[in-house]
Amino acid sequence: MWFSFFTNVLTFSVALILCLSWKARPINRYFFLFILLTGVTAGIAAFGHLPLLHKNWQSGLLMLSRALNLMAIFSFATGALVHFQYYDRTWLKVLNPALILIAMSWLAYSNVFTPVMLYGVIGMLLIGVLSFILNFKSDKRTHSIIISGVGLIALSAAIFAAFKHSTDFVASDISHIIIATSLIILTFGFHQLTPQKIED
Repeated sequence: MWFSFFTNVLTFSVALILCLSWKARPINRYFFLFILLTGVTAGIAAFGHLPLLHKNWQSGLLMLSRALNLMAIFSFATGALVHFQYYDRTWLKVLNPALILIAMSWLAYSNVFTPVMLYGVIGMLLIGVLSFILNFKSDKRTHSIIISGVGLIALSAAIFAAFKHSTDFVASDISHIIIATSLIILTFGFHQLTPQKIED
């Protein structure tokens, strides 16, 4: 219980340090929001999982952390679309907010982590990472860093999904540490980005 609390606090602390030391770079604000919201999500979840709190408080904190997690994913997806100027396309301006609205509605109805994981696949991989892959040739080094950072987040989700019911393997703790590491890698990658146009 307490180790999981501290690994969540670790993720929050790492994100806070990264945000406070954020350098002024020619990148959009959405990537900054992704790091910030991911950290705040972990900080709230740290207390949401504590059995010491009343169940109603736990439920409320977990719903808040999951909602902010969805907003973090939305920020990364939007940041990628804006960076590569895909957001100029009207259908994406409709699809992207529609997806998070569906995920938020599902979360409000059930308060489970499933919509966060599913929207994570869509927002982080199918929208975010795919945008970097499609424009990979324009900046191979930087895009490799960012793709690797997202890959670590995907790994953390896979570990959590595979071992979350195991009593001999605390999947959430390992996931938290991997996410903290990925935030460092992603921030480094975000700082290397320069404005560019999508390839026709």
